[in-house]
Amino acid sequence: MTTNYRSHQLTYCSTCKNRTFSSTKGVVCGLTNEPATFQYECSDYHEDVARKQAVDAQRIQGIKDERTNANRIIYESIGALVVFVALYLFTNNAEVSAAIFVWPTIRLIIAVREKPADPDKDVEI
Repeated sequence: MTTNYRSHQLTYCSTCKNRTFSSTKGVVCGLTNEPATFQYECSDYHEDVARKQAVDAQRIQGIKDERTNANRIIYESIGALVVFVALYLFTNNAEVSAAIFVWPTIRLIIAVREKPADPDKDVEI
C-alpha cells in the first residue's frame, strides 16, 4: 500500500462511523481492527455527519488561514518597499522628501489643533 492510498483512505476513515484508533496502527476500521485495505471507496463506509462537518470546518479554516498569511506577507512586502523608496527619496532628494514627509506632518498637526465641527450645526454640501 502506498502513502498516497493511505492518505486517501484517511480522508474516508476520519469521517466514518466505523472508525476507531489503535495506538500502534493509528486510525483503523472498527469492524476489522485493521488499517483500511480499499483503494478508492470503502463498501462499509457510513458517514458520521457531525464529524464530517467538523473536518470540513477545519479544512476551510486552514484555507482561510493560508490566505490570511499570504495576504499578510504581500502587505508587509509592499510596506517594506514603500519604506525603502521613501528612505531613498528622503536621503537623495531634499525637495521630494519635504513634500513626502514634512508637509503631511504639518497638515496633521494643524488638523489635530483645529476645533472639531459642531455636530448640531447643519453642514452644507
